[in-house]
Amino acid sequence: MPSLNPAFAAARTLLARGKTHMAELGRTQSSPPPWGIGIRSDALTGEHVYSLRLDREALGRLEPIAADAANNLIHALDQIVAGWARLRSAHRPRDTFYPTALNEDRFEAGMKKISLLVPAEALSVIRRTRQRQWRHVEHVALVKELSNSAKHWNLVPTEFAPLAVGIAQPGAQDFTNIPPDHFQYNDSFDFLRTRAAPEPTIGYQVLLSLRFTGLDSALICDPATALRCAAEFVEAAIEDSENACTAG
Repeated sequence: MPSLNPAFAAARTLLARGKTHMAELGRTQSSPPPWGIGIRSDALTGEHVYSLRLDREALGRLEPIAADAANNLIHALDQIVAGWARLRSAHRPRDTFYPTALNEDRFEAGMKKISLLVPAEALSVIRRTRQRQWRHVEHVALVKELSNSAKHWNLVPTEFAPLAVGIAQPGAQDFTNIPPDHFQYNDSFDFLRTRAAPEPTIGYQVLLSLRFTGLDSALICDPATALRCAAEFVEAAIEDSENACTAG
């Protein structure tokens, strides 16, 4: 979508780029997924052992893509502040950061920091977006932390957290629960032992969650959800600023 105001065109461009990386993340984590089913024979028992196996290299490939998506979304927010600053003055400020803190005191400190750089109307718009999109503020804070870590410290890993694995049976599906911390210390989980010969058309279902690890955020959600909610916030923030300028 083209920007309604040239001052926020860069924010629109970065949002679009962030969505491109989000789509790439979705493709990468599903084709192929970071897990697979293996079957081996137990020579002692004569059984066929079915295992859920983790591909840690595949998980590692998600890290830079998630970082690129986060960087573009946060840069898009910063470009909103920069757009307002350019409307007010041709002088380039160095502290044009969109306030994203979940904590109210830190948010207000961020607002105070940009109050001399942007018109008062911009501050009202930022507050209005935060209030209207409050359900996404925690996701934005998480994505901001992800972006900062990727740029200044380390890429944030994605944790593979399978909950259960099922195998198709006639008329039903048998599920086996997986201990919550099993894949922190292991790369595979045996979920079925049987003497029946493996069938090439047998069906499996894995219930799992992927989530970021090592962040201060208490929010527990998968990368796709965190980025999608943050992108919705960014789009609303751009629209609110564009509409305010149009109305003015």
